[in-house]
Amino acid sequence: MLIKIKQLVEWEKEEYQEITSLLSGFQTANFDVLNPTTNLRSTSMFDIYNASVSSGGTASTKVSANPSYGAQTTQVQITEITQLATKDTWNSSSRIKSIVGTTAIDAAQVTTINASIASGFDTIKVTVDGSEEDIVLTGGYDTSTDANARTALQTDLQAQLDAAFGSGTLTVFF
Repeated sequence: MLIKIKQLVEWEKEEYQEITSLLSGFQTANFDVLNPTTNLRSTSMFDIYNASVSSGGTASTKVSANPSYGAQTTQVQITEITQLATKDTWNSSSRIKSIVGTTAIDAAQVTTINASIASGFDTIKVTVDGSEEDIVLTGGYDTSTDANARTALQTDLQAQLDAAFGSGTLTVFF
């Protein structure tokens, strides 16, 4: 009887070791921070599912989706468009003296702004007292630190607004 109990305990111990080994393997395969392409907690694990959508800018142009590198290609059919995008407009019944951001701008956001400007999305239409001007941002802002990025973008935007509407008309704060 004692030998049977000892054998059962030994088998139970082996099974626990096997389960522990399987769980450890699962953790290494799916949650290893040193391997972001298989780490389920890493955003780069899901890069194969990202895609960008672009349009030619006219109502008759078809929309195309271009998968990111390594993403699976699939057919997508748009069956209905319920609403078109509209431009964003800020209006005020009184004179606006300053533009103040509600969140801190960091180097990552300025890197995205740099990329947009490099892609040709460099113009902001601003209307002050009935005078509409195109504000063209120069891009290439220093993103080595959050402070440098904010300062570079703020300086360029302020210079463009001053050139368009006169110094002191609008003040930019980030």
